[in-house]
Amino acid sequence: HKISHKFNSFIFTINIKDDVTYVDEAIVPVLPKVTYKQKVLEYLSKNEDNEVIQKIINLEQLTNEDLIALENIFWNELGSKEDFNNLTNNKPFQGNIAMFVRTVTGIDRNKAKKIYLDFIKSNDLTSQQEQCLKEIIDFICVNGDITVENVRDNAPLNLRNWSRIFGCNLQGVVNLIERVHGAITVA
Repeated sequence: HKISHKFNSFIFTINIKDDVTYVDEAIVPVLPKVTYKQKVLEYLSKNEDNEVIQKIINLEQLTNEDLIALENIFWNELGSKEDFNNLTNNKPFQGNIAMFVRTVTGIDRNKAKKIYLDFIKSNDLTSQQEQCLKEIIDFICVNGDITVENVRDNAPLNLRNWSRIFGCNLQGVVNLIERVHGAITVA
């Protein structure tokens, strides 16, 4: 195909060679190969209304049936378990489909803020403690997830002395993190 187009005083000519395969005298166009990652990202962008994906975004507890549905989508419809493992290899969410989905789709910031506000209302916290909790919620909103184990590895959270700041209230922070992370594991 050769296409010419005049724009202002410039003429643009595009010459594209079509790849064609003939099968029993019929023309079959050669389509570009779509990678597993492209399939996954397209699926997630077009299916945010999927019930299980909505649960992930809204920080709702997943069931075993939800995880089976995710496995079917990611390991059968879009590709294989091996494709998924290759895509998530050496990532914090390696092997966890729900955590992977949450890192792509994010979470509902309003739901996260509600968890934050509920925690503040039920605990007597200093302004410094409230700011630390806000940083945790902001981190989760941006990154999709966090665990107690990797708080120490992620800036700006790893710059805090959590034991000094929270003292005997530290377990409450641990519970908050586990609540948000726990929503993407089976109860």
